[in-house]
Amino acid sequence: MIDYLILILSTDWFLAYWGSIGIDVSDIRIKLGIQQGCRGIVEETLSGSENLYLGDCSDDRSRKATLEFRSLLRKWGAESETSATLMEWVGLSHEELTFVGMCAGFNRELAAIEDSSRNLNLDFAIRSEVRKAWGEYQVPATIYRTICLNSESPWDIRTRHFLSSPTTLVNQLWRVLVHHNFRDFWTTLGGRLTRQQLQVLTAWYRIRLKSIADKDWPDVMPDFMT
Repeated sequence: MIDYLILILSTDWFLAYWGSIGIDVSDIRIKLGIQQGCRGIVEETLSGSENLYLGDCSDDRSRKATLEFRSLLRKWGAESETSATLMEWVGLSHEELTFVGMCAGFNRELAAIEDSSRNLNLDFAIRSEVRKAWGEYQVPATIYRTICLNSESPWDIRTRHFLSSPTTLVNQLWRVLVHHNFRDFWTTLGGRLTRQQLQVLTAWYRIRLKSIADKDWPDVMPDFMT
């Protein structure tokens, strides 16, 4: 996910929203320096193409991009403000984001159900706490979408063609925000439910996932849920 982070930080449309992913840099000179540096890293990855999938997508290139990004942050004295976000994005995988995104979807289903008698094979006390807690942490699916798609800066127009769809980048951002909020949601639940109840909820998520995807997901469950 580090390539997506670098690409997001290179855009003009997201410059005012770095704080939403935990990057608290107030000096606009530093932000612009990092932004321009990220554009340079993106251009190297493109390798003369206008599509990131046609550029250098090797693991070596990704590792080099990470090193270049760390060097960029050191250059601008922004390591402390960005280290937590960098570690978070480096540690994320498509599979884990998909797992959490599906669980978030199940939470939305529970939150939308007002009939307590409906049988969802999940204890009512657990369902009730999930409904109450998820309302604080759900992320609108359209967050930043309009801002991204309506930006008319030359760079932002280019970035919308770098990936498979103009919405790919903002969709990836949404997935990370959902993951971040789901982690906070799980921490909140930990103060409201017993460990046994959390295990029951986790098992329920996995049963729902298996029923939809016909696949077990033992290796992609986030560490904070185990």
